[in-house]
Amino acid sequence: MILRNASLNSVLDTFANSDYNNYPVVDKEERLLGIITAESIRAAFKHKDLENLVVAEDIMEPVITYNIRGQDLLRKANEYMDRHNFEYLPIVTDESKIVGFIGKRIINKFISTRLMEIEQKIKSLEK
Repeated sequence: MILRNASLNSVLDTFANSDYNNYPVVDKEERLLGIITAESIRAAFKHKDLENLVVAEDIMEPVITYNIRGQDLLRKANEYMDRHNFEYLPIVTDESKIVGFIGKRIINKFISTRLMEIEQKIKSLEK
């Protein structure tokens, strides 16, 4: 997570030292305010001469909320991440406070495990 008042240099360091292409921007109470994407970073280089004045909030994109609940949670989350090329989604409370993240790798691992379990049950029934 990146704090809303993090300097441009701090944001660039965060991206440079990780494999992720986007980060949530939060306030001091860890409420989700926006997201900084790789595209936001590219756009920020246009303002490199203003690096001491630009903070995370200046380059973040607005939050697009997507309410996922019920039985289709994993499928819908996976589809949303595919559609928007996200590696993870923040999990937030009704007050927009981030309480965790769900990642694409975790979802795929869960789905693969469940498929293997189903295949094993089918094989055992065929015997």
